[in-house]
Amino acid sequence: MLKSCPVDEMERMNILVLTSTFPRWPGDPIPPFVYELSRRLADRHNLLVLAPYMHGAQKKEKIANIEVLRFKYWLEKGSLLADGHAMHSNLIRNKWLWLQVPFFLFFQMLMIRRIVKSRGIDLIHAHWIIPQCLAAVVSTLFLKRKPGIVATLHGGDIFGLQWANGLKRLLWNRLSGLTVVSTTIRDEVEEIGIREDVALEVIPMGVDTKLFSPGQYSPELRRRYGTGGPLIIYVGRFSEKKGVEYLVRAMPEVLAKYSSATLLLVGYGEQEEELRNLCRDLALPDGRIVFAGPISNEKLPHYYATADIFVGPSIRMPDGNREGAGTTFAEAMSCGINVIATDLPNFRDFIFDGENGFIVKQKDPEAIAKKILDILGHPDRQTGRNARKYVVRHYDWEIISRRYSDFFRSVAGEKSEQ
Repeated sequence: MLKSCPVDEMERMNILVLTSTFPRWPGDPIPPFVYELSRRLADRHNLLVLAPYMHGAQKKEKIANIEVLRFKYWLEKGSLLADGHAMHSNLIRNKWLWLQVPFFLFFQMLMIRRIVKSRGIDLIHAHWIIPQCLAAVVSTLFLKRKPGIVATLHGGDIFGLQWANGLKRLLWNRLSGLTVVSTTIRDEVEEIGIREDVALEVIPMGVDTKLFSPGQYSPELRRRYGTGGPLIIYVGRFSEKKGVEYLVRAMPEVLAKYSSATLLLVGYGEQEEELRNLCRDLALPDGRIVFAGPISNEKLPHYYATADIFVGPSIRMPDGNREGAGTTFAEAMSCGINVIATDLPNFRDFIFDGENGFIVKQKDPEAIAKKILDILGHPDRQTGRNARKYVVRHYDWEIISRRYSDFFRSVAGEKSEQ
């Protein structure tokens, strides 16, 4: 039973945030969505973030208004389970990393128990059902004073680990509440099975609409990459489910009409060498496909706002793994540019074909190429402006963080009445 928590708007809860993805140092290119949400929640609550340690990071520090603790779970040298990539992708890329999983769980659970007992934690917010929610549930099983636990599912943990669906169901049925970042994930949760008394709500990750804005356009970036023609951009991991190869395969048709067009691939991942080889196999002209590497979150708005089109060619994998929500789409839309997504159901939460973006068939380079050419041939369309307006109204971090805070208070209020 959860301790009676104050739910008045002016009261602050003590919240422990569990995550495996969190900025390790200034300019770290890993996705900062947990940090962005946490620093806004810290304006309303007392927040402590627990994240895995990596060589070069601080074990204990204050970032903005957030206290951050990092736990060690393996030797500093060599590959690590949580080295900045998604943990699931790391395990696929390097099977030896499975050896680190029990150590990761053990030391994370040890820290959770210490923090809950010493800091008077009212609520644990666990990002990802495995491993963070698993660690939270197990580590608090035998505590006399049990905090509430809310988990947030981002996609990879629900679509990518289907062999563990029984464990997921067992875990989220022990929670005070569960949030998911898209209606597609909610549908998957309900299909696997969730008790009616577990609060379930769709709340996406947000966008800093002041930072990600059309005003971030950078002529210097166009000069740097030598493009006097259309600039097409992709931002994200180079992994199979992101479908980047289908975008690369679309480029010969685009370049046949716009020979000065440039495709800028921003990110990193296990498929980079394969994609570079594909560019050579397709005999794409030098300089027209640019691997820009990872870019820090502070610089990303310049890349989005300077591009003409953002393409996210995500696919559904044979095992069901696929994109969870698509924060990069919302960031690009916030910068006022045209976006092209594939026909995965989750994108229909916020991309309305022909109104604020475009949707094409997945795994179809020809469809991607035709849509790019169609957009470039109609530069007077209002879709980019409509995209910006939609994100400002629905995805701004202030709106999203308020929804999370209200959800936490609602869960705490319901538990305190039991």
